[in-house]
Amino acid sequence: MRYDKAILFLRMAFLRNGYWKLFSLIVAVLIYFSIRSEISHLRVITIPVDAEIDVGTTGAVVETIEPRSVQITLRGSYSEVNQLSVANVRCVLRPKQRKGDLLDSVAVKIKPSNLLGVRGLRVVKIDPNPVMIRFDVPMTLQLPVEAPTVTGKARGRVELSYQQTNAVVKGSRRWLSPLDAETVQIGTETIDVDGRSQSFIANVRLIPPGDALNAVVDPRKCW
Repeated sequence: MRYDKAILFLRMAFLRNGYWKLFSLIVAVLIYFSIRSEISHLRVITIPVDAEIDVGTTGAVVETIEPRSVQITLRGSYSEVNQLSVANVRCVLRPKQRKGDLLDSVAVKIKPSNLLGVRGLRVVKIDPNPVMIRFDVPMTLQLPVEAPTVTGKARGRVELSYQQTNAVVKGSRRWLSPLDAETVQIGTETIDVDGRSQSFIANVRLIPPGDALNAVVDPRKCW
């Protein structure tokens, strides 16, 4: 008896007005997928990475960012995602430095709050993450100046009068810190004596030692 009632109920539920029910089901499925696609559209964009740091507070400046760009996967409605202008999207990092103990490099994890121009969209993925920021930390090093050398053939005997002196090299700590202040010297330009027959005074430019890139010497010249 109960079985017959169950069969009767199912026939009434699914067969009565069956075409209308099938039509309603199809419309409901279409609406569901339409709404789902409208609110969950994905888009992957590539944007550059910038870093800002208060130079006056730390004394360090950003030297390199690795990598220079990242891929961002965004989720949102179809209209919002496709109306997004990639040119207006930026990734700005604000790395922290410790006063008195500056670091040469810092790994910074990118957060959705670091992305500008994606308001209203959900950030699904950031790749790669984190990025490495390298700093140019200033350093000074006092080093002796090596004796100049001469080039060319003078009309007579060449006698160089030179007084040993020191100079200060200013540059990046990454390049200057490995130098041994007891053995490394600041280089000088050569003095051209070709055809000279009388004594003269010459200023020579001082050259930073080794691979100290972007380093400067104070004073720049000696005589």
